[in-house]
Amino acid sequence: MYYFIANPKAGRGLGQKVMQDLKAYLSKKGLPHDIAYTEYPGHAIELASQAKGKGHEKIVAVGGDGTVLEVSTGIMNQEHGRCTLGIIPAGTGNDFRKSIGIPKNHVEAMDAILKNEKKDVDIALVNGRYYLNVAGLGFDVEVIRKTESTKKFGLRGLAAYYAGVLLATLTYKFQKAVITTDDGREIRREVLMVSVANGQYQGGGMHVAPLAKVDDGLLDVCVICRLPRLKIISLLPTYVKGEHLKWGYVEYFKCRSVRVESGGEPALLNMDGEIIGHTPAEFSLAKKPLSIFV
Repeated sequence: MYYFIANPKAGRGLGQKVMQDLKAYLSKKGLPHDIAYTEYPGHAIELASQAKGKGHEKIVAVGGDGTVLEVSTGIMNQEHGRCTLGIIPAGTGNDFRKSIGIPKNHVEAMDAILKNEKKDVDIALVNGRYYLNVAGLGFDVEVIRKTESTKKFGLRGLAAYYAGVLLATLTYKFQKAVITTDDGREIRREVLMVSVANGQYQGGGMHVAPLAKVDDGLLDVCVICRLPRLKIISLLPTYVKGEHLKWGYVEYFKCRSVRVESGGEPALLNMDGEIIGHTPAEFSLAKKPLSIFV
């Protein structure tokens, strides 16, 4: 029995359409399934936790990265039972599926689930909250804030994002960060941004951590130090492609856990595209893995 948790509002209604297509596809194949639709933020966490607690062993998230994260959180929060997560991309970004090779097409993604091939992957934590892709502080937080402000003027998608980047470039104040790794190493830098990654991508395809592996038991830390403001725009295309590790402004390393503090006022944190809390921030990996259909 497959238990689907679908976000009908994901991808501006794509989640609803994809679930309707899958329902017909599963019925044609004669595969038993149940469907629950999310109704408010955090609902998928509740639905996934309840489903696992009731013995469902195949829980499928239909939506974007936010839906996948909520379903994953619900599964991890529920200690009783065992289950495997399936992912059907139906959002705007769908970054996590890129790190584990899940097809973009929803029918192909469902066929991959039906093959019943599973993989244990890491799931990260920042200050006790789960995340799948990338969390951190600095310029990306400012971009999120500015991008949201541009939507008031009717901008959407990449147009809104690039407008947000331009505004953030003009207004961002470089921050002092103190980074302490699990082996006691302390790094003090004035930074453009600090990203702590489990997956490789964030923000709808930004290749933040090209060396990250979701099953290596390690976090990838990318520190972009202070650089001339005008270079931010010119270097952005290489950042998008994951070619930024060759910059002289970048420090990149792996660790099991890391603490990031601000040298001045507390800095806001970005977690998978959502602004949540502020520094000091403790990053680590969950003690148990998440089982996923791949």
